Amino acid sequence: MKCNTDGASRGSPSQAAYGANFCDGFGAFRGCIALSLGVKFSLYAELLSFVLAIEHAHYVVQIVVGV
Repeated sequence: MKCNTDGASRGSPSQAAYGANFCDGFGAFRGCIALSLGVKFSLYAELLSFVLAIEHAHYVVQIVVGV
């Protein structure tokens, strides 16, 4: 599983958002997530995008595998 993430804000601080997409080992698209974060700093958006993508992937694995 590969995950690409990005977080950004229009200023510092300003409206921020993040997004992530997931692909399997063959490069096939497996899903994506995106969320508005409200007024945040750009570094916060970048770091939170990474953390939330890991949490989302962990949650999905629990559902699919039944761990």
